[in-house]
Parts: sequence; structure tokens; C-alpha cells
Amino acid sequence: MDDTRERDAHLVCMARAGDRAAFAAIVARYHGALIGVAQAILGNWDDAADAVQDAFVLGYLHLNQLKDPNRLGPWLRRVAANA
Repeated sequence: MDDTRERDAHLVCMARAGDRAAFAAIVARYHGALIGVAQAILGNWDDAADAVQDAFVLGYLHLNQLKDPNRLGPWLRRVAANA
């Protein structure tokens, strides 16, 4: 397993335990990637930023539904695409 996936899994475990700094680290790590996904789908930055904000709220609320914490990045990208 690579360092990114190990770090993601660690951050997910910490965030699930209520560590707000861990979730802030997740947001910092994936914000750019999620903006890219949302902007490609929606076509403008403002709508993409709104969708990403929604995606992070949904991600936070449903983090316990992520079955494989090593797959955080793809999971968040899917949440953003659906948002």
C-alpha cells in the first residue's frame, strides 16, 4: 500500500473518532481534485465550488459508510460528481 492510501486510512480513522483536524486535512488534501471533477461536470467555478462544499458535508456525514478507508480519494470524487 502506498503512503497516500495509508495516510488517508489514518485520517479517516481519526475523523471517524471525532478529530476535526483530521477531516480538515482530508479537505485540504482533496479540495483541488474535487474542484476539478465538479468543474468538468458543471462547467463553471462557482457551481463547482458549491458542489464541492456539498460533497465535503456529505462526506463528513457519511464517512462511516466508506467501507475501505484506503479508497478515500475515489470515494470523495464520486461524492463530488454526484453532488
